[in-house]
Amino acid sequence: MSSSHALHYLQKGFTLIQHKSVRGFVLWPLIINTVLFLGISFYAYSELANFIESWVNSLPTWLSFLSTIIKLLAVFFLGITAMYTFAIFTTILAAPFYCLLAEKVALLLNHPTPSTALTFDGLWYLTWRSLGRELQKMIYYLPRVLLLLFISFIPAVNVISPVLWALWGAWMMSIQFVDYAADNDMVSATHCRELLTKERINTLLFGGLIMLCMLIPILNIIMGVVAVAAATAYWCDLHQPTQNS
Repeated sequence: MSSSHALHYLQKGFTLIQHKSVRGFVLWPLIINTVLFLGISFYAYSELANFIESWVNSLPTWLSFLSTIIKLLAVFFLGITAMYTFAIFTTILAAPFYCLLAEKVALLLNHPTPSTALTFDGLWYLTWRSLGRELQKMIYYLPRVLLLLFISFIPAVNVISPVLWALWGAWMMSIQFVDYAADNDMVSATHCRELLTKERINTLLFGGLIMLCMLIPILNIIMGVVAVAAATAYWCDLHQPTQNS
């Protein structure tokens, strides 16, 4: 998969979520994403205003010319932090709905996958299964993030940390969204990562593109459902139904 093919999957994701058999499963993730986006944006804006005011006021008079630069940097870093926070919370809270969406997209693509019964018991089981899967991702994610943080503070070595962070972010974005379809196929998280590792460059390009889109305000509200649909299409091409997890 070249970068153009990664873009192809993303475009396919936009098309898939508009299909009549899928549209109904897009609504609830969008509602969750919108509420979280507005809440986090409002909180970030209020904190940003207070932070900038206190920081600028603490500057000596002779450094007052730096106030504009400080404001720009504060907006940039707090904006990035807010977008990542938004992405983390949406993927956790919307996980059951993302699983349902991935299931419907897979069926639309003629990819055999177990179908979830839309009953209380079926949805209750799906909710706990998806949250358990999110916990597995966190267990995989946290030790490696701590290692990256450690590297970021080592003199000389830390010059490569921005590259490592970017690669890690792209890798995790792919895992995050492809895993919904893998979970529906009853493929273990470990086996899912093994399959993605065989297509490491493709997976990084795909995840990197999603990560960039996730950082764009407003677009990131719908990006979750688009990423799930696109990642499901990627998974259906990558994983053959005859394989065992």
